[in-house]
Amino acid sequence: GSPFAGGTNVALLGVHPNGKFIYARRGPQTQDTANGVAAFAINETTGALSEIAGSPFDTSANPLAIAFDPTGRNMYAGHLLVQLVAESNVRAYSVNSSTGALTAITGSPFASPAFPASLDVDSTGKYLYVANTQSNQLTAYSIDNSDGSLSQLTGSPVNVGVTPTVVAADEDTT
Repeated sequence: GSPFAGGTNVALLGVHPNGKFIYARRGPQTQDTANGVAAFAINETTGALSEIAGSPFDTSANPLAIAFDPTGRNMYAGHLLVQLVAESNVRAYSVNSSTGALTAITGSPFASPAFPASLDVDSTGKYLYVANTQSNQLTAYSIDNSDGSLSQLTGSPVNVGVTPTVVAADEDTT
């Protein structure tokens, strides 16, 4: 049961759209070590957390931020790992709606400019937008409806000014 030993520099990444699962980065204190995506089930009655079998997932990942498609079928994570050479990309996972377990989507990771610090999927679930802080760019991807894989859109990334830190897609309110 909770509390869980999270290590250093634990960061809450987000709650699944169904409200049953929570995802966090477990360490590292610096950006030169990866510890993956920690996943927890939320008890609907008490709110207590229990770690999901197989967690942490993708232990080569150092997620900075996550976004889910509107259905919660897929999760996308901005990844930064600085070792001998900086590695920035977007990782894509399918989410098991019953257990919360993550499975890498074919083709993942997907190329991204430096420091993918914020991600958002538009309300249609067709596009993923990523703010790349160190490259001063915004990257747009189309999301394949059949498997959740990403394709960078023509003309992307675009320069958007100094240090973009947050991206939010306009929500369809019609």
